[in-house]
Amino acid sequence: FAVDGAAQVGQSALASNVFVDGGFVFVGNNYYDATGPRLTSMTIDDGFETLLPPFANNNLYSGTITFEGTAVDASDFGCPTPACEAFTGINGYQISFDGGLTWDTMGRAVNPLFNNTHHGRVLPYDWTIPSRLDATTIPVKIRATDYAGNSQAFVYTVTVDTGAPRIVGTINVDSGPALGTHVDQLTLLDFSWAEPTDASGEVTMLGNFGQVSTNLAPEFVRPEPERLDAQITEGGEWYAVVGAEDEVGNIDWIWVGPWYAGQVKDPDAPSGLPWGSAIQSVNIDGLVDLEYNEYVVENEWLDTDPRGFTPLSLYNAWSAGESFIGVVGGNWETDGAFLVYYDLENGGTTTPISATGSITLPFAADYALTFNGTVATSWRFNGTDWEDDFSYLDYAVDENSQGLEIGRYFEDYWNLEEAANHRMVAYALADDGNLWATFPRNNDLGGVLAYYYDWNVTPGSGNGDLLKLPTYAQLSDLAMVVNSNPIGSAPLTHGSVVTLSVSLFNLSETAADDVLLDVTGSTAVTYQAATGASCVVCPPAGALQLSVAEIAAGDTAVVTITAQLDADLTGLDAVSTTIALASQSFNNEVSTIVHQLDLLPPQQRFDDVPGNAINGTIPRILGSSDDRAGIGLARVEYSQDQVSWATASGTNEWVIELPSQAGSTAEVYVRSIDLYGQTSGIISQTMVLDDIAPVITPTVPALVGGRGVAYLTGIASDPAPANAQVASVEIRFNNETTWQTANLGDADANGARRWVYVWQLPLDDGVSHTYQYRATDYAGNVFTSTVYTTVVDRVAPALTLDTDLSGLTVENDILTGTVADGREVSSLNIAIYAITGSGTVTNTAITPNPDGSWSYDLNLDAGMYTIVLNASDGLNGLRVIGPLLVEVDDVVITNTLNITATLQGRTSHDVTHSLSFYEAGNTNTAVYSTTAVADTAGTFTLTNLPAGTYTVTLTPPTGYLSAVEVVTMPASGTVSVNFGELKNGDANGDNAVNILDLSVLAGAYNTTSG
Repeated sequence: FAVDGAAQVGQSALASNVFVDGGFVFVGNNYYDATGPRLTSMTIDDGFETLLPPFANNNLYSGTITFEGTAVDASDFGCPTPACEAFTGINGYQISFDGGLTWDTMGRAVNPLFNNTHHGRVLPYDWTIPSRLDATTIPVKIRATDYAGNSQAFVYTVTVDTGAPRIVGTINVDSGPALGTHVDQLTLLDFSWAEPTDASGEVTMLGNFGQVSTNLAPEFVRPEPERLDAQITEGGEWYAVVGAEDEVGNIDWIWVGPWYAGQVKDPDAPSGLPWGSAIQSVNIDGLVDLEYNEYVVENEWLDTDPRGFTPLSLYNAWSAGESFIGVVGGNWETDGAFLVYYDLENGGTTTPISATGSITLPFAADYALTFNGTVATSWRFNGTDWEDDFSYLDYAVDENSQGLEIGRYFEDYWNLEEAANHRMVAYALADDGNLWATFPRNNDLGGVLAYYYDWNVTPGSGNGDLLKLPTYAQLSDLAMVVNSNPIGSAPLTHGSVVTLSVSLFNLSETAADDVLLDVTGSTAVTYQAATGASCVVCPPAGALQLSVAEIAAGDTAVVTITAQLDADLTGLDAVSTTIALASQSFNNEVSTIVHQLDLLPPQQRFDDVPGNAINGTIPRILGSSDDRAGIGLARVEYSQDQVSWATASGTNEWVIELPSQAGSTAEVYVRSIDLYGQTSGIISQTMVLDDIAPVITPTVPALVGGRGVAYLTGIASDPAPANAQVASVEIRFNNETTWQTANLGDADANGARRWVYVWQLPLDDGVSHTYQYRATDYAGNVFTSTVYTTVVDRVAPALTLDTDLSGLTVENDILTGTVADGREVSSLNIAIYAITGSGTVTNTAITPNPDGSWSYDLNLDAGMYTIVLNASDGLNGLRVIGPLLVEVDDVVITNTLNITATLQGRTSHDVTHSLSFYEAGNTNTAVYSTTAVADTAGTFTLTNLPAGTYTVTLTPPTGYLSAVEVVTMPASGTVSVNFGELKNGDANGDNAVNILDLSVLAGAYNTTSG
């Protein structure tokens, strides 16, 4: 079958499944069952009513629907042939919602009154309709099966609707404040949206605007399906929620918001709402949202103080019983603390909270709040001290915008209009306890606060007064810059005239009117004139008050004031002028210009020159002058007769160049004059003419090296005049043009000075360098020495070890190598250490050959050793090889000793011999002993004997004399030795044949064993 979009069904003829082998067999009958059961009825119950087919007409179903019906399995009565089919009975029912791909079992009940199982009932089957199907026709396939396996399927179509109408896009705000805006009065808004779509075609629009949940569907039917007119009527968060509902109750919705509403204004009531009903729309999240009017700049921005770490702005909004503080510009992790004090009732204290620095409040405060960078706290003065108020307090910091918001609730005031006072002062306090911002900002940062905000509320006025700016709020930003001529760092003197220039910059967006300047001078200051302003208190006077009528926004006004000091300033150190902005409409800036006084003449001195020596041909005298803390030097003058005066070169440091002098001495007089014409007293000095060069005695080393530097020393002296000294000693190397200065020590009793020059040595290997000295005395006479030569050797000898250390044996452990140096090799040594750490085995000097080669026989026993080679050139230039780990191996013995020894008087010589091996010169202790059995010819073989030269003693059985031979055994190879015929007759075994043997034989003569 197939179903089209209009629920029309096309179906083929019913097919019967015949199971020939699996069907029922009835004995005595020829009938068989080849036809499936038939559904005879089907109903749908959607929870409201029971419906008969067709189900797809105008009925829409949602939720759960129940299928129920009947079926029969019976012969086709009136069968045309005797072989009419039989029936086996209904076995079961299945239902499919996907065209027969999958099936679910339906309940079965059999009617026993009708041929047993031939007539059955389809029990109720509940189908939960899937969601999001929007007016969709579903073909439902139900089949019945008998016991013979025959089945028939029947199709029913139903139209379901579980999909809500779709609202495409968003809700548009056609008129009214933007989303997120804070409003404080009745506000109208218009919304629109796209027309929703639904497959059923039946749509009802719903919509709400108010303080509603966005998680709930709207309830109110909208007469206009695409528009919503709304208004904000009271404080709170407001949302617009729009939904669409189809005819079976499917609903979908969208929303937009919030708008933050306060309740402080009523445009139809000039006096405003009763203040006890006032609500603010401030959302305490740390973001002072000026773009969306969370604070109204016109009447809730109190000011911005630019004087601290960063410009800091303060906002305040009042509600019925709460103060909402907004601060912008502080990084409170580093910028300290922020404090606000309130005066709401009579009484209180001018002393701030003890932990907040040395501050004096401008009024008797009774409430406060503090924020220490982490936590906000509310405070109340209890008549004796500040205590934690535990009032409702909400606060938040927004790091991105550097915003801080604090809501401070006054639990004793349901209506703040009824408070006795409405005063506030606030400030920012650095970690060191110093102020860096104050509100109002006409307060000085020194700590004594004189100004505060006052709302001047008239009880019963409604919200009008608390919505106005308080006194000193939004002060005009009038910057004052004061300059003086002479500048403040320049000292003044008797009768000096000072011109003060006062520049007033209006940084505000409005004109600054009635600007007052208070000008106050210290003792001995009289103001002679003022221009650029009208005078309230006029010159000449020791204090002025000047008025500048108007400074337009962005303009600058300049006021010029002329002051003169008294003719006699004796006893004073400084004078000053203080200029203050005195108007209450502006920030009260104060500027003080202080001038130190120059009432003393300069002073001077000659440079100390040993012996007062000067050169007679080109006389030069040096000295210095000082005007103390004065205006500065104008010139330095000198004379040789105190009649004719000339000007020296320089002032603070000066040089006098006299003409060529005759005789032995020259008298010189010096005086200094400052820029105010004050002249010092005259000083004089007798200079001694010196034309004799100094002398030097250097210490010249023949050889330097070993370290990176060498110290060249010597003594320099100046023979004349008395007490004269050498001023400098210089050195140059290898005839270079550059002279380098040596370090001079203090002079001894005879005026001689020792010098030292630290020579940074080049990396040379026995290279000669030349150098010479130059000495200059204080009169400029020069002595240049002869040329000296010193050898520089900083390179250690070159040392090699050529032996392959991997093949050392006790017989072959000779080391070889080379050693060389650009100058000389003073020593070559080898140190050998046992691997066990028991100390040095040997530490031996090696004598190299003339060609630089060397060799050394280790002569070590087999084992592990550490060796270190070092070569020195005698200047701490040391070349080291090692430590090296070496192994000395035993020689592998593979030798053979063939021995022949015959016995006198015997034809068969197969006896056992004893052999002992002795090293040369030592016959007491054998290094090796063994026994061996000779063959009948008297021959036997020993193998793997220790290598070396030995004295070998062969001892035969008792009765024969032993024999001795010298044998040299190699590590490998064969050696043969013949001990010859061993004589018999040694009866007593003492290895000698003598009378003692005869006695033994005589005693045994003619005896037999046993």
